[in-house]
Amino acid sequence: MSKLYSDWLKIDLHIHTDFSRKTKNNDYKGVFSIDSLYTKLKEQDVSIFSLTDHNIINIDAYKEYYEKYNSDTDPLLLAGVELDILGSSTTYHSLLIFNCNDYDNVKAIYDSLEAKYAEKGSDAFNRKLTFDDIICAFDELDYFFIPHAGNTSSIIHAFKDDIAAAQKMLILLQSPMEKVQEKRRQIYNEHFDVRLTEAFRNKEDFAYLEFSDNHNIEKYPCRHMGDQGDHEFYYIKGSKNYETLRLSFIDPKSRIKTTQEFQEIKIPRDYLRELNIKGNMLLTDNNLNFSPHLNVIIGGRSSGKSLMMDILKRSIDVLESEDKYNAAIEGATTTVSSSLDAMPKAVTHLNTDILQINQGAIANYFERNELSSLARKAGKFGEYQIAKTKFNEIQTELDKRISDLHQVYEDIHEIKPDQAIILHNNTIDKLLNPEYHLKMNKDKLIELTFSTEKFDETIKVVEDIEVLISKLKKAPTIDIEEAEETIIEGFVSLLSTLKGKQKDKKLLHEYMTKFVGNAHNIVTSANDKLNAAGKEKALAEKGKQEIINKVKGHFKAFVQLNSSVKSALSLKLEHTELIDLDEDSKLCIELLPEKEIKESILDGIKGYRKDDLYNSLVELLYNETSLKNYGDNSADNFGKKIKSQIKALASCFVKLTDYLEYRDGTTSKSNSPGYNSEKYLKVVLNNPKCGLVIIDQPEDNLGNKFISDQLVELIRKIKFKKQIFLITHNPAIVVYGDAESIIIAENLDNMISYKQVKLEDIESQKRICETLDGGEYIFDNRSRKYNIQRLLQEAGNGKN
Repeated sequence: MSKLYSDWLKIDLHIHTDFSRKTKNNDYKGVFSIDSLYTKLKEQDVSIFSLTDHNIINIDAYKEYYEKYNSDTDPLLLAGVELDILGSSTTYHSLLIFNCNDYDNVKAIYDSLEAKYAEKGSDAFNRKLTFDDIICAFDELDYFFIPHAGNTSSIIHAFKDDIAAAQKMLILLQSPMEKVQEKRRQIYNEHFDVRLTEAFRNKEDFAYLEFSDNHNIEKYPCRHMGDQGDHEFYYIKGSKNYETLRLSFIDPKSRIKTTQEFQEIKIPRDYLRELNIKGNMLLTDNNLNFSPHLNVIIGGRSSGKSLMMDILKRSIDVLESEDKYNAAIEGATTTVSSSLDAMPKAVTHLNTDILQINQGAIANYFERNELSSLARKAGKFGEYQIAKTKFNEIQTELDKRISDLHQVYEDIHEIKPDQAIILHNNTIDKLLNPEYHLKMNKDKLIELTFSTEKFDETIKVVEDIEVLISKLKKAPTIDIEEAEETIIEGFVSLLSTLKGKQKDKKLLHEYMTKFVGNAHNIVTSANDKLNAAGKEKALAEKGKQEIINKVKGHFKAFVQLNSSVKSALSLKLEHTELIDLDEDSKLCIELLPEKEIKESILDGIKGYRKDDLYNSLVELLYNETSLKNYGDNSADNFGKKIKSQIKALASCFVKLTDYLEYRDGTTSKSNSPGYNSEKYLKVVLNNPKCGLVIIDQPEDNLGNKFISDQLVELIRKIKFKKQIFLITHNPAIVVYGDAESIIIAENLDNMISYKQVKLEDIESQKRICETLDGGEYIFDNRSRKYNIQRLLQEAGNGKN
């Protein structure tokens, strides 16, 4: 049974029978039989083939095959022949594949061909036709012209004096070419591009194929007579019919794959395979088979398109459905299966990330400033989280610097800076007394040496290393060689020397400390023996030093205050993080505070000095101004006040601004909803981690030019890597996107039905055109992608 969607088929349109001996000597090897042919084709899973003998049709073989086998269940045999055709300089070989798969019509083709040879008086081994002969012989028939283009029997060789004529002929007939090496295809494409309309250049959409050209069925799938190895099959996408070939030759990029290309797109991945709907009063029973590639849902208003999408969501465990469809599917039994499910089930799980975009949702992301979801859908959420930590670091640093400022304020407040420091005249007189006294700053002298504890720490480190080395030498798993033992012993000796030096320094330090202490005692004792005037002078000196220390402490505290203020104000809160989403767009996360740190703190002080936080805090400490709404300027109240002032500033960290920055220098803030939606859609569709895409009407807010120029190409690019479900009214997405599965939703007398169709079915094409506005134009434009009118005009004017 054929699938309900366009699937990949092996084809081989160039297989010879033993009839080739009738027109060329020794042109077939072995014994040909239809039964052997059928067996070999089934073994290789070939779906469409043709028997193409040289300048003759094996009418008996066609008759036998059509009588024995059914094209619905067996490989489809299309009528064909390989002809020698006269070019401008020599002959070339070309296949003719006819829209014919029944004996009576093959017989008619056979008769026309033989009549033409008889008319020209050609003997069996010298049969040649002109292109006009072919047109005349098969005037009313539909066939494909597939010339060789890679050997001495190629159309390129035969028209070497008039390549333009060959190009025009191939374009007019929408012909593919056979036997073209991969390295030559780019050259051919460049020559064909000059003949195409501007819109279709650089598309690499001229079709190239390889067939087995088998001349020995017993060794199939060998090439030729079995002396050139096995043939690597080409795959085409579609159904077993002639129209599949037509669409493949029109759109080879989407519909023709080499064996290697086919293997690349068939890498196992999880996707929705089947959906069954039964037992609902509103819905007809349906059994839908989904393509692993592009599935589109089309239909008129209220036809059930979004209902179908909701049923799909209900069938996947991680997706949420909409309550508004509950009544519509009440009583229905739905089962679903993924490619990894052995049996259908009510709900399935897919082993992949899923992208879901509802109708009109893209523009809302920008309006609600919710672009964080874009990072997740683009597979960049890890980078997004790292970027957010940068803002957390800024906020943490802000809290630290404000806390430091509060601490400095508290330190200054404790030394009571507003209290006067007085030096009495009496003290000055005593300082000027001519009596002498001895001075010695014991603490200053001790500061110039290390503390004993420092030496103890160093000695302990050395002793720990000595213990570890001793353990290492005794370890059972290590063998120390003689040379290594020497190195270790040398290191142990060095440690011993270092320890000895540290002990010597410790001992010297202890002597010095003891000496300073003794000297201080001597000085103190000497001063105690002074007369009364000398003692008073010593006390005055002590008082003076206390005043100096207090003044020094004040200056030092205010220097720290100034430094802390500068540190707080130097923190730059305005910050932007950029995340590359694709080659065209960056996600920008921006912190834009409404107020500066200085302004926020000053707003909490009455009559503050404008733009001068340091002096405003100095005045606050000297009680020359006050905190707003507080009774005093205590350190505790100051801490509460600046925290409340900074709290409003910190709220900007919660409300970060997200926007997109584009390669042209503009941003989503300055562009239209439609333009932003286009960029958003490109980013999320390119997410390599996503294996399933569900989109409801992507054309909403999107321009037609973007859809035709970019969205369709993007869908064509990604659909072989991920499964897509898409509701659309746009025929370009369906036709140019080359949808593998098309589900037509229809509502007749409040009964909703879903019919699955394929692009290569002629009747389905009519139905698609009736459903989509402009569908007929799109179909016609796709099939006539070349500027045929211009080519015909040039031919009529005799131009090359």
